[in-house]
Amino acid sequence: CQLSSFPEHALESLKVDKILRGFRGKSSGNRAAVIAAVLALQDYVLAHKDQIEEVEINPLIVTPNAAIAADALIRIGQLDDTDSD
Repeated sequence: CQLSSFPEHALESLKVDKILRGFRGKSSGNRAAVIAAVLALQDYVLAHKDQIEEVEINPLIVTPNAAIAADALIRIGQLDDTDSD
């Protein structure tokens, strides 16, 4: 798969993808918004990787129009200053 389509393929590999596509007469969720939310979180984590110990979003509410983090946790740890000497 091409790198640009990797997030789409990764989402397709999850069991929740069936629900996001619309299940039992329900509207489909905004898959592009889910991917954008995950990639935005990934960018934040990579930019602060020396400080972050834990990241959690639960739940991520997905509607036909958006993906909304209803609750999130970002746990900051101690900076590793062993190289400061």
